[in-house]
Amino acid sequence: MAGFTLIELLTVIAIIGVLAAILIPVVGRVRESARKANCVSNLRQIGMSLQLFGDERGRFPPAQSTPGGTLTNWIIQLAEGGYAQNYIPIRLGVDTMWICPTARTIHTPTVEHNANTYGANAVALGDIGLAASAPSINRASSPGRTALAMDGAWTGGMFVVSVHPETLRPEQTHPPGSGAAVNVLFMDGHVRSIRIAELPPSTDDIFWNGRG
Repeated sequence: MAGFTLIELLTVIAIIGVLAAILIPVVGRVRESARKANCVSNLRQIGMSLQLFGDERGRFPPAQSTPGGTLTNWIIQLAEGGYAQNYIPIRLGVDTMWICPTARTIHTPTVEHNANTYGANAVALGDIGLAASAPSINRASSPGRTALAMDGAWTGGMFVVSVHPETLRPEQTHPPGSGAAVNVLFMDGHVRSIRIAELPPSTDDIFWNGRG
């Protein structure tokens, strides 16, 4: 039986190269789509936990620690109150509701606890998270337009805790890179993807402060 000629072999190699060039980006997009769907699911779980907390306590948990330095924020209060999955331990490479899979493609946890890639809206929940000043959903004039939490500015370390339009904008995006989008959980519980460039830059916007 006659073998392949050099031209035939080169043709087959060229075809394989073209197919690989087409398929590899497609596979990458499919994987990112799955990671984004996982992230949206995480935010919905976080939203349900926040709503349970709000229904029982009449307020949302604060975004930051108290002025006296007490270590408390929305993540700690949800987990320790039994409203959400505990954040300890978070093992390297193990998915939890607190870590967006896309963020992990850029950074991996540098510690095995206290890792979180989502940030609460520091304007609505308060930069200084005094429990007495933490808002209830009824205080937002348009819950469907006000952010509650979103992809944060994670570096692979401990809690992101919060995001702020002027001092700590979100950076973990889908897909990773400039001009991409972040998943945003709104106060009414729905999640929507918004391009970084389209996030309102000022705390005066209802997206951040909840006041129309």
